[in-house]
Amino acid sequence: MVDYFQLNLSKSFPILLIVYSRQAKIEKREELKMFENKYKECKKKTSAFIMNHLNNRRKQ
Repeated sequence: MVDYFQLNLSKSFPILLIVYSRQAKIEKREELKMFENKYKECKKKTSAFIMNHLNNRRKQ
């Protein structure tokens, strides 16, 4: 028997992932406009996504 909840969740997960990443990009743009210098300093120290963290490790 097919578990319909799992089937629906597997279909909606990629959509939710795309929506979340777009929302995060929009929020970053707004923060950059509001806080400029403080945001740039903070951005150097932290990253929002795992891929940024992995890319920073490779550069070192």
